[in-house]
Amino acid sequence: MEPCDFTARLIQTGSSFFGSMTETVSDDVAFLTDQGAFVEGSRHGSSISFVKTYDGSGDWSHSVMYEGHLSDDGNEIAGIWTIIEDGHRASSGFVMTRRKRAALEEQMVEVVKSA
Repeated sequence: MEPCDFTARLIQTGSSFFGSMTETVSDDVAFLTDQGAFVEGSRHGSSISFVKTYDGSGDWSHSVMYEGHLSDDGNEIAGIWTIIEDGHRASSGFVMTRRKRAALEEQMVEVVKSA
């Protein structure tokens, strides 16, 4: 499968977290190139597991399971995603990298200035 970019917005409460993702896929694999999804998962030490379920807005409504590990500095999660659908299994690696705080603060300042 082709690599794709996504943006995750996650909120952690205790060892659990939830949130949403927007994934940009090529237009030859999806009706809409931006696919929305909901995320629910947990963190135990450096181990992370979560399920991403597409919201159906782009004709995708299946779930993807993720298992990975959080880096020592807390800025990256790397692991394996898996889809099991109609008796077929697909999996590959993934890497999630936290945006740098300075970049986020700059974006927030730009929003405040434009408001």
